[in-house]
Amino acid sequence: MNVPEKNELLNEVLGGEELNAFRDATLAHGMGAMRRRTRRRRQFQAVAIMSPLLVLALHSHFQRAIPVVLKSAPTPTAVAQIGNIKYITEKELFALFPNRPIALIGEPGHQQFLLLNELKPNRE
Repeated sequence: MNVPEKNELLNEVLGGEELNAFRDATLAHGMGAMRRRTRRRRQFQAVAIMSPLLVLALHSHFQRAIPVVLKSAPTPTAVAQIGNIKYITEKELFALFPNRPIALIGEPGHQQFLLLNELKPNRE
C-alpha cells in the first residue's frame, strides 16, 4: 500500500457524516460531564462553607444559659420580723453539715454559704 492509498483509506474511515455526528455527540457528552462535575464541586464547596456556620448557629442557640447570681441586700422589714437571732461561728456552721463539701464565699460579714455537692455542673 502506497502513501496516497493510505491517505485515501484514512479519509474514508475518519471522514463522513456519521463520524462527524459521532464526534459532535461525544463532544456534547464530554462537555455535559464537565459541567456536572463543576456543578458538583461547587455544591460541595458551598456545603463545606455553610456547615460550620450552621453548627455554630445551632450550638449558640441550644447552649444552656449560665445562671446569674444576683446580690440583693437584706430587707430591713425581714430583720425586724425575725426577733431573737442567735449568731454562730464558722466552726459551728461547719459542724451542722458533717461529711458534706461546703464553702463560705465572699468578704467577712457578707459571705454566702454554699453546699458544693448541690451545685449544677456548668456545661462548657
